[in-house]
Amino acid sequence: MINRSGLVGVVKNASYVQSNTPISSMSDNNLLSTNLFRIVTDIVLDNTHPKFEEVGGWGGMGTIFFTNLDGTLTGKAQPLFSNIKSYPIIREIVLIVHENTSANSGISPDFYINNINLWGSANYNPTEYTKDSKLNFKPSPFTEKQNIHPIISYPGDTIYEGRFGNSLRLGNTFVSPTLSEYPNNWSSTGSKGDPILILRNGQPLNASSIGYYPISEDINNDLSSIYQTSTQKIPINVITNENYNSYSTKPISPSQYTFPQIICNSDRIIINAKNDSILLSANKSVGLSSNESINIDTKQFHVNSTNIKLGSIDDRQLQPVLLGNDTVILLKSLVTEVRNIAKSLESAQIFPNGVPSPDVALQSTSQTAVTNLNNILNRLEDDIKGIKSNIVKII
Repeated sequence: MINRSGLVGVVKNASYVQSNTPISSMSDNNLLSTNLFRIVTDIVLDNTHPKFEEVGGWGGMGTIFFTNLDGTLTGKAQPLFSNIKSYPIIREIVLIVHENTSANSGISPDFYINNINLWGSANYNPTEYTKDSKLNFKPSPFTEKQNIHPIISYPGDTIYEGRFGNSLRLGNTFVSPTLSEYPNNWSSTGSKGDPILILRNGQPLNASSIGYYPISEDINNDLSSIYQTSTQKIPINVITNENYNSYSTKPISPSQYTFPQIICNSDRIIINAKNDSILLSANKSVGLSSNESINIDTKQFHVNSTNIKLGSIDDRQLQPVLLGNDTVILLKSLVTEVRNIAKSLESAQIFPNGVPSPDVALQSTSQTAVTNLNNILNRLEDDIKGIKSNIVKII
């Protein structure tokens, strides 16, 4: 069930609340009136805010304006941390960690830690106290999403969650019957405590509309994710069906590998080096596979290898590629010799009844052969329209 106990349940056992009223007898109403909590009524997020200069310009980003529940106390506060930006939304409640009596004068603002967990939602945790006429809430451009699920936490995990279904889990291998309703898909191998890091952006599109139900990461259905594993086996559905037919000995598929690996999964992946190179190296092989094509567009294409094989691995009749220049030299020599023979036959004679006369049939055939052989020689000697490629070179 979603936590609806309000702030009393959150800090009921806190001994540091500065109030004359015992915590055990506090209601949400008087608890919010203590020196601990304030309701956000406005926040400066960019230079279009009318109080942008008042809070210090760009140096005042994240400054909130707040009030207590009855509207009798107002002020402003800056985020306590400068290196972590997780600003509250209007109507959320923050914890004031240092209150200065001159806050209302604008001389020295307070500091706040956001935001108080009212409803157990990573998306939005607003106070329900909105009917009091003394409260002045500025309309917020933020739209609450009811279907953003928190991700389940397993013992020992550290989790950072955004408001929109994005998260970072510093987790581990963990299997527990008590959490069988919320299984994860990375703990089928290895030992408890083996580390895993999961960066996820976007929960599954078919996730339940009941946003306060927790879910676990799903590498096949989350919009984009990066997994860094140690001993875990990740059941990723590789789009080419793990069909590594170019290998005589196929590699262990990503979904069955139980050693450290990094998996990136999304609809599209781009790696771009702006000024230098993309260098891929591997101890065994670099495998490329696609359901349609592999395209390479470049000004120059270099391959340095002692053994290059093209074609299907099932084709056992391996044949070598010819060397272009050497092949042309041999062909020219062969054609030249054949042409010389044909030219010598152009003057062939026959001797009917001992009288020499031209061999018309043989001379005609020889002349045709000489013409054709000269055309072949011309093409073999032509570097532009010849038979040698001007693009593909082999060593």
